[in-house]
Amino acid sequence: MTVNNDIKQRASYFTATFVEFLEFFARMSALKFKEGPHKNEELVIKIQLLMDLMFPIVNMKRKEVKIEIEYVSVSEEELVEDRYFV
Repeated sequence: MTVNNDIKQRASYFTATFVEFLEFFARMSALKFKEGPHKNEELVIKIQLLMDLMFPIVNMKRKEVKIEIEYVSVSEEELVEDRYFV
């Protein structure tokens, strides 16, 4: 992480932003499952596996996410480009 003035803000090296923590967790999962039966899995699967290993330590468990995509049908007369396209 970058610290603007590392002489006066030395304490900043001991804290991490949430984004930096997420990156750390992802890198840790990639290293943890670098070899073994899960070495060819996608990173998202490795992150889920690491969550499943670490969360029980603090009496928590990973919540399954279910993504539903809803498609809306619109006729050409109702289609206003400014509303649906950027």
